[in-house]
Amino acid sequence: MMNLSKETVLNILGEHKEYFETGETRNIDFRLKQLEKLKKAIKDNERFIIDALYKDLHKPEFEAYATEVGYLYDSIGYFMKNLKNGLR
Repeated sequence: MMNLSKETVLNILGEHKEYFETGETRNIDFRLKQLEKLKKAIKDNERFIIDALYKDLHKPEFEAYATEVGYLYDSIGYFMKNLKNGLR
């Protein structure tokens, strides 16, 4: 795990805030790409996530997938499918 100084964290947060304020994150295509990236990151780290759920919460593999990982995939799919309807 990385140890970041308070100053570093505040700088990162400031950069993120500036980027958010550009309005680029409001774009539907941007949001869809971000959701795809999130889905890929989960898929790439699925084994680590399931192992951590067992180590920390003693969740068996099936339960970890069904209640955590699978739920994330379903939620991402739902938002990707319904993103255009939810924007105002």
